Formats: sequence, structure tokens, C-alpha cells
Amino acid sequence: ECGVGAGACVGAYKAVVAEAPVPPELMRYTPDSSAKIAQYYAKLPNRPIPGSAGDVASTPVTIEIQQGKTTYEISLRR
Repeated sequence: ECGVGAGACVGAYKAVVAEAPVPPELMRYTPDSSAKIAQYYAKLPNRPIPGSAGDVASTPVTIEIQQGKTTYEISLRR
């Protein structure tokens, strides 16, 4: 929040990119749950996410927040 409502304030920000959570049905423990989670992530597009993008100290990702804009495209290099 920006102090005047939901959403970020206009300006430039560093961004951290993280994996989305796995579906709840994969979170139930089974002897092969680790393998199923690995398979789930392997099937997702644009993987693996570069490690530096997930670290706030080293992320190369920046986003310029603009008033009225609600979606932003992020491109990562491997």
C-alpha cells in the first residue's frame, strides 16, 4: 500500500521473483510427494527462475510503477 490505498506508489522499485506455491493437492505428504512437486515445477513455462532474481540484495529486476497501470511484464535472462 502507498498510504492512500491499495497498490504501490509511483516510482522505480527492485523486484524479487519467486516460484508460485504448489497446488494444495500436492502439499499432502506421500512417499513420492517431493518427486511430484519437482515434476509440477518442471512442467511450468519459463523455468528455472534465475537464482539472483529471488534475492533482494542481488536482483537485477526493476519495475517502474506508473499511475493507472495494473500489469507489468518482467523479462529474465538465464
